[in-house]
Amino acid sequence: MKVELTPDAAHWVEAEIAAGTFPTAEDAVRYAINQAKTIALRAKLDTAIAEGGDNSADDVRSYLRQHLDKRGMTPQVS
Repeated sequence: MKVELTPDAAHWVEAEIAAGTFPTAEDAVRYAINQAKTIALRAKLDTAIAEGGDNSADDVRSYLRQHLDKRGMTPQVS
């Protein structure tokens, strides 16, 4: 798949590579996609918490962290 970035997004990728945050453009885009997935997952979590349930927010967050860790999908904070 080939994706064309907006000038702003391309500038961000280039700046992050220059800063040493990511070794390649693919890694930067992969990170951005994982961040989008994380945001969506957090929104679902917040909805589930608002609707109530048997587990505390900390229980659910702990479960999700373990789930993401096992799959190597834990977001890296830069």
